[in-house]
Amino acid sequence: MRVQIAQPTASAQELQAFFGSTLPQHEHFSRGGHAVVGAGLVTGVVVKQAGPHAVELGWEIPNIGVKLLMVFSIFAGILPGLLLWGLVWMVISSDVERLKQEIAQALTSGAPAQGGAPMMMRPAKPGGAAMAFGMLFAMASLAAFAYAAYMFDRAESADRIAASTSSYRSTSYGSTYRSALGPEFWSSIARHRREEALASGGGGLVNLLIAVGLFASRRSKLRAWEAQLSGGAAPMGMPQQGYMQPQQGYGPPPQGYGPPQQGYGPPQQGYGPPPQGQWPPGGQGPTQG
Repeated sequence: MRVQIAQPTASAQELQAFFGSTLPQHEHFSRGGHAVVGAGLVTGVVVKQAGPHAVELGWEIPNIGVKLLMVFSIFAGILPGLLLWGLVWMVISSDVERLKQEIAQALTSGAPAQGGAPMMMRPAKPGGAAMAFGMLFAMASLAAFAYAAYMFDRAESADRIAASTSSYRSTSYGSTYRSALGPEFWSSIARHRREEALASGGGGLVNLLIAVGLFASRRSKLRAWEAQLSGGAAPMGMPQQGYMQPQQGYGPPPQGYGPPQQGYGPPQQGYGPPPQGQWPPGGQGPTQG
């Protein structure tokens, strides 16, 4: 991951001091002339200079013992070693990418990522899959070691039979001959059993290395999770600060109801002149005698 920065790139010691102030929840050290930010046994990021105003972020294993163990696992076998590296990377890749984002933000803005944003839920405890696979490979390694010990014991038994048959001769009808199941046969059986025991022991060693790598990655994820919780992030988002300011009264009281009504106005002046027409209205007038 390449990050462009405004200021010129600094030395590993200066970057280490800078990360100590901006990312105090992680460990910081120098390795091979480069600054390293670690968040566990196998979760870490190395910061390499990639130009006058650019740095390159890559995966680095902070714990030197775990790193040497994983490097030496390649000598146990190319395929098992690559399998171990692939499993460890599959478990911790998301944590490494998150740590890269934190470092990139600290380098570009000079401030760490702000935790405790509203609606930020508490992260779940990681490492469940690593623990399950680690236990599986550990049990497989124990079974392989037990089978190897059994085959070594059977090989020693075959050696004893071969030693006893080397001096045994059967006599029949006055002739002497060697048994068909002579020392060569039992020596061959012992050799094959030893080869099978060595193969089983090698498989058990590979399974044990994978289990150790998975347990180390789980511990690394747990340490990163604990550092994230202790770095100032609220478990369920930022809590509300108090209960707001109480209402300041209910406002001024109403100022009366306005001026009273001035009487009811002048009385109505009658009902107007009577109609000049027939009475009753619409009827016939009186008869003219």
